[in-house]
Order: sequence, then structure tokens, then C-alpha cells
Amino acid sequence: MNKDEVVALLRTSDVKIAFDTNALESDRRFNQLCNSINRINQKFRFQLQLTIPTLAYFEKLYHLKQKYSDSYDFDLILKGLQGKQVQIMSFEPIHAEGVVGLIHTQFSTREEWLAAKIKRCAKCLGINEKIVSGSKKCSATVDWLIAGYAIKENSLLITNDQGIEFKDVNKKTTLEIFEQAIQELLVDKI
Repeated sequence: MNKDEVVALLRTSDVKIAFDTNALESDRRFNQLCNSINRINQKFRFQLQLTIPTLAYFEKLYHLKQKYSDSYDFDLILKGLQGKQVQIMSFEPIHAEGVVGLIHTQFSTREEWLAAKIKRCAKCLGINEKIVSGSKKCSATVDWLIAGYAIKENSLLITNDQGIEFKDVNKKTTLEIFEQAIQELLVDKI
């Protein structure tokens, strides 16, 4: 979605916003966004709901554990998110069904799905897919699960990932466009 579409969606005032892992990488940017969204919610009685799918949360926690090692404090992180009014959303059976629908839309047969996973693995490794084409052991990324979650929750997904996993997520935008939309709302409303 472009900035104008995001602004129009946010002006409906009742939007669930889900963040992909890459949109969580900069703690400063994420905290500033949370503060701005909470200001909008309080001042203008919007119901913009900040959410992080559990799978994106796990990835972010792992990055924090790697970065801070001995000083990593799970409780402090969780309290910080609660203070920012961010909800960690669990992955439920309905979300699994959303992933199934998403994958089946793009790959209606087992063969197409296996070929797509092989192609993705080869691309990530920077090798010709014919080298791994006999293998059926390539895994899918958690991005499929995050995309399926966003679709089933009818969330606006904030992601900079342009992978095939997100191709059929209609309500998605980049972190940069989302930040611009939030700033426009703040300026327009004040």
C-alpha cells in the first residue's frame, strides 16, 4: 500500500497493525512509532492496535539474545512492550488455515510447492537450483506463517520484505511508508 492508502486505512481509526521482524530491527524507530500511535489513539480516540505475531517476536528475541547475551532480560523486554501497549499475538489454528490458503493460492500442487522451496533455498545459497533439485529437504521460512497470520487477522502488515511469502498480503506496506503515514496523521490532526 502506498502512503495515501495507508493514511486512509488508519483514518478508519480501528486498525490492527502487525509488525514483521525486519520492522522491529531498529528499537529506536519502533519505540518512536509506538509513541506516535499511542498519541494518536489517546488524543483522537483511534483504536490502532499494535501487534507482533509470536513468530516475529521469537526472531526479534533471538536477535536481542545474540546482541546482549548476559544482560538479556526477557521480563524487561516484555514489560517494555506492555508499556508501549504492544500485544504479542499467538499463532492459533485459524492462522495455520490462513497459511494453508496463502500457500495453496500460489502453489496448488505438492510438486509446485517443493519446487518453490528448492528455488528459494538455491537463491539464498547463491547456487543454481538444478544443484539441489533432487532434494526435497528445503524448508519454508517463517515468513509464510507471519503472512498467513496477517491475512487471517486482517492486519496491516509492516514489512520491508519483498519475498514471495508476502505477495498475496493485500494490506501491507513498508516501514518507511508507515512512518510517513503516521507523521501525516499527527500533522493533520494537531
